[in-house]
Amino acid sequence: MSLLTKKQIIISQIVVAIAAFLLGLMFLLSALGVIPFGFLDAVLIFIPIVGGTALFMLGFVQDNTLLIWISAIFLSAFIAHFIHIFGRCDLTITNLYPIYILSPAIASLLVGVYDSFKLKQHLKIIFPFLALAISFSLNSFWGIHFGIVIACIFLFIALCFVLFIIKTHKAKPNDK
Repeated sequence: MSLLTKKQIIISQIVVAIAAFLLGLMFLLSALGVIPFGFLDAVLIFIPIVGGTALFMLGFVQDNTLLIWISAIFLSAFIAHFIHIFGRCDLTITNLYPIYILSPAIASLLVGVYDSFKLKQHLKIIFPFLALAISFSLNSFWGIHFGIVIACIFLFIALCFVLFIIKTHKAKPNDK
């Protein structure tokens, strides 16, 4: 890891200052009733969008994929709460929680794309979290009994172990 240049430090400080200003302004407008959000909704909307955007910009400026990864977690939380508040359907957090489970996969995909489309190394994170999110979506969107969802998750884990065992103990030409 290399040290940041003076230019990167200055830009990073400006990004953080702008993010803090925007958060303060949005919370003030919310408290004054200009923006029609209660305090909890304001926190769940403003911090993930402003914080996630600021972290993404910092990650880009500093060439830091960890900050980009964390920004995707924040932005995933923003997307879930945004859909909850502004969606034209009856989706609640009870239905949208698979997005939170999927957020590490989204973050890994974003980092893989940012890192010159080196997605192969991120697939080990993307696929398990995608499978978990799909499994929990069976309950949240289609009402499948939670016991069946848990059974599917354990079957997936068993399949992963079988694949891992096969991959690591594959007979080599010299082995007998």
